Amino acid sequence: MARFLRLRRLALERAPTLFLRFARAADRQELGRAGEALVARALRRSGWRLLGRRLRTPHGEVDVWALREGIACAFEVKTGRAILAFHAPPDQHRPGWDSGRLPGRSLDRSQVARLHRAARWLARRVGARPAVALVEVVVEGGRATLLEPQCVPEPDPRAYTRRPP
Repeated sequence: MARFLRLRRLALERAPTLFLRFARAADRQELGRAGEALVARALRRSGWRLLGRRLRTPHGEVDVWALREGIACAFEVKTGRAILAFHAPPDQHRPGWDSGRLPGRSLDRSQVARLHRAARWLARRVGARPAVALVEVVVEGGRATLLEPQCVPEPDPRAYTRRPP
């Protein structure tokens, strides 16, 4: 059994496309790891130098950390199964999918603030400008689609101040 689990983990890391096509992700964590492996591979192909994956910082975890042209970017990867939008008008950027049910919609303001703090903390160590981007991976029937990375602006700190009732 242990050998099977090691083989499964190796397939997930080395061949995430084949893993998603022929093996069903056992849980959300495994689906997320497959998405992160796909994003890391795509970033490497597009000229980013990977500095780390699943990095723990004092401010939280960064899924993929990469550097290109003086910009160190913390990529937050959200992976989910496709929900086709037959009843809703398709999103112009993601035709055929219900944009309200994409995996990146689960990212809230506190997570964005945490990601920006972690990106600044990591960027100081490599002497680069920090950035944060969201990459959504949609898995549909064994095929994975990586949506274009979106820059995530830092939230307004005033949004966190509590107003009296």
